[in-house]
Amino acid sequence: MNCMEFQRRLNADPRRLSALALGHAETCVDCARRLAGQIKLDARLDTGLQVPPPAGMEDRILLATRLDGQKRQRDYVWAAALLAGVALGLGVLASSHDTRPVDLADMSIAHVLSEPAHLHETQRVDRAMLNHLLARAGAQSRGALPVTYAGACPLPNGEGAHIVLNLQHGRVTLMLIPNGKTDTMLRRTTARFVVEVHAARHGSYSLVAPNESALIEAKALLARQLRWA
Repeated sequence: MNCMEFQRRLNADPRRLSALALGHAETCVDCARRLAGQIKLDARLDTGLQVPPPAGMEDRILLATRLDGQKRQRDYVWAAALLAGVALGLGVLASSHDTRPVDLADMSIAHVLSEPAHLHETQRVDRAMLNHLLARAGAQSRGALPVTYAGACPLPNGEGAHIVLNLQHGRVTLMLIPNGKTDTMLRRTTARFVVEVHAARHGSYSLVAPNESALIEAKALLARQLRWA
């Protein structure tokens, strides 16, 4: 796949990129940057859709409907058409940004690709702060975890958490996705990553590993060290 084809697929449906497209982004710095920009744009759009209407808007609409005669009827019809158009537009936008379970694996890969520096962090992570992030998915650590990075992160379906585990077989990214729910385990393999998505107490979590051995090691570690509320 070349960069032009990747851009075409990104424009057509950024949330449902194929393994071929994600594999191209793993090897192309420019396309990885485009993918990261799209992820951030999706997150901003979803945040904007959650803004409540201004205070008093309902009262102003009710007042407008009390106008007399034909002007009232004309304005009401115009306002209704306008509101219907806005509602339709927001509905289309919201539906285009819904996160179906099958997309959570792709979303996790894309997020890891958009923040590659976190795979090389060496910082010490405070356990209280780590538990604060884990609590978003309904989990708490029983003991120390080999974490080299942990932080909140904007995801297309809300704020989640990005945690990097430094394991014997490689660094594995644990993504907490509080607002994305999967009922079955999802699995995705690309040229660079092996990914699994599992249901959590709140939402889901994904493991993005560089190889099968690292994924197995991460799953065993979480089974031992995480307690679900």
